[in-house]
Amino acid sequence: MKRSLLLAAALLMGTAAFSQTYEDLSSEAQGRFSVEQDKKIRKGWHVYLSEEVRVDDNYTDLDRLHTTLGTSYKFTDHFKANVDYSFIASYKSGKKEWEPRHRMTLGFTESFKGGQWGFTVKEQLQAT
Repeated sequence: MKRSLLLAAALLMGTAAFSQTYEDLSSEAQGRFSVEQDKKIRKGWHVYLSEEVRVDDNYTDLDRLHTTLGTSYKFTDHFKANVDYSFIASYKSGKKEWEPRHRMTLGFTESFKGGQWGFTVKEQLQAT
């Protein structure tokens, strides 16, 4: 009974919060390339650094750079929390300049098994 209530709550949680962005659909090719370095500090605690490069206009223009530094801690086999800081540099081709932004993220991940299935619920709070 407890597991089915937890499953129902997890499935309904996603309906309460959503994010939607409008992107102009064009035939130009776009791409994302990323690399991440993860270092285990001790059991359950990790620190990571990642870089993501986004390109557009058929891979000819640099669109955005994301640099993220974060840490995560696994409290139990089923619950993990993380904190990230991201520096986002967006290139505005019309102005020919970079626009810097900052983003903080606080995230929680809970995972559990229901028979042969595994379920993961991720919640993130972001401030940009």
